[in-house]
Amino acid sequence: MTLLNRKAVESKEEAENEKVSVRRKNETSNGNYHVPWKRAQLSLRLITIIIGSTAILSNSIYGLFAPKYLGFKQAQLSSTYSTAAILMVLSQVCFPTFVSRIGEFGTCTCGILLAGAGITGMSVVRFQPFHTMLYMVQRTGASVADTATASLVARESRGEERSRNLAMLTSTRAAARIVSPLACSKLFEISSRSTRHPGALPFLIIGGLAILISPLPRLIKVKSRK
Repeated sequence: MTLLNRKAVESKEEAENEKVSVRRKNETSNGNYHVPWKRAQLSLRLITIIIGSTAILSNSIYGLFAPKYLGFKQAQLSSTYSTAAILMVLSQVCFPTFVSRIGEFGTCTCGILLAGAGITGMSVVRFQPFHTMLYMVQRTGASVADTATASLVARESRGEERSRNLAMLTSTRAAARIVSPLACSKLFEISSRSTRHPGALPFLIIGGLAILISPLPRLIKVKSRK
């Protein structure tokens, strides 16, 4: 960063801003000017709360769930976490390709659906290799959804509001990851007494909520137009 040519960066930004201004004028003349929906940021923060909760479940609570109900030893648990981390990194490498194929809104929707379906399925399906496959689907989907949500926050912000909205998203995610471990651990404790799918309650609730909010990116896309 100390070697960064700030003048070049400023010139590039000015050129980009000029291009955006011209594009917006053209879009306005065609009646397709993009206007951020007023409630888009609230919807995106709701998404990050749910997706952040899946991260807590797939790490902290899964560390209790897998040894207790699947007989995982430390080596199996560590291997599962490591493989999931590799897939998450690969999903970030492939993220621009997903966006170019189905767009930011479609990518976000797919990520939410994969996270919801994966976390719901893995709590019920407890035989291998399908359980671990569903776990990997969930972690990959959550990674994609998380990145796509941040991208949409920037997209759905006016220039002067972008940094504030991104900061609010980060704060919301952090707050969710403080509160959700307490709620999820309590739900896990309660559902552990059940004879049918013991320990599955927090996974089912968060997975169901993820599937329920999956239409939000599409709604934002529709609303953010004149």
